[in-house]
Amino acid sequence: PELLGRYMFSDLCDGKLYALNPGGTPEVIELPLSTSRPVGFGQDPEGELYVIDYETGIYRLVSADSG
Repeated sequence: PELLGRYMFSDLCDGKLYALNPGGTPEVIELPLSTSRPVGFGQDPEGELYVIDYETGIYRLVSADSG
């Protein structure tokens, strides 16, 4: 939920994931996770967010407090 409305992007070389808050003053947030070779993001019909890693597969992003 904390990523709702944010633009997601990554750095292919270091694997870090980021979220950009486009409203008001733009703010870039580095997410506390990374993958080896992130190449894209996706969203399913329920609104769940996924990161696509070139080397290791597809991962669903979940909130740190989701249990």
